[in-house]
Amino acid sequence: IDKPRTDKNVIYSRCLQQLVDIEPNMKWSDVNTGGIERMSRDFAIGLIARLALFRAGYGLTVDGTMKRADDYLDVTADSLTVTYKNLSGATVTASSHNDYVQMAKDYCQKIIQLKPRELNPDFYTAFQNEMNYTVVNNSEVLAEVAFVQNYGGDVGWSIGVTNSGCSNGNTTIQVGLTPSYYMSFADGDYRREITCANYDHNADTVRAAAATSIKVGKWDRSLAAKDLGKDSSKGTGINFPLMRWSDILLMLAEAENELNG
Repeated sequence: IDKPRTDKNVIYSRCLQQLVDIEPNMKWSDVNTGGIERMSRDFAIGLIARLALFRAGYGLTVDGTMKRADDYLDVTADSLTVTYKNLSGATVTASSHNDYVQMAKDYCQKIIQLKPRELNPDFYTAFQNEMNYTVVNNSEVLAEVAFVQNYGGDVGWSIGVTNSGCSNGNTTIQVGLTPSYYMSFADGDYRREITCANYDHNADTVRAAAATSIKVGKWDRSLAAKDLGKDSSKGTGINFPLMRWSDILLMLAEAENELNG
């Protein structure tokens, strides 16, 4: 019980090496049993990029300051390095901040080369599919947390639009959005009206919500394709997205900006 805590950068590095080693042997979501509702090669590549950026970035240390691993650790130690093959097929070892940013860039470019796809023409489509209980493989969503109706899922119950006394059940909303977040969208930005619900439902009637009571509009249980029942609450069975194609594009942009401005 006296063993010291393991630094988070060591944990990131070890998880990354395990993912790097197994990723080439994994199946793509469109041939994998369960598709995007199971772990797939698509998601593994995206997760490597995401963890590489965390490994490269700043984190709160025990002395209360934000530091990169390079600032206080010997990043050349085996426990802090990850060996992988870059886009040219050469074996490289990541250890420094820039190395891990480059790793993130390499893996974003890897999935773009091996399994390219497009963003949905409509921003709402990915969330609408979840409300319709429709799972689409090899599309914008790379991975979803899968839930089964009546047995799991707080999406549309603790996160979503407030519903009270409605034919499709009730909510206990625990996730709200601030007025400042709402105002951070540009006027006319279609994503704002999808993301920010400034309304709620009471007895199947739509009501305007207070400016301080904005909820997440992406998952409104009143629009669920399945009949959840008037006495239902949690256990909606609505899936939650873990990673989307937009994440890949944004991580690539972040890595490129960090490396080359």
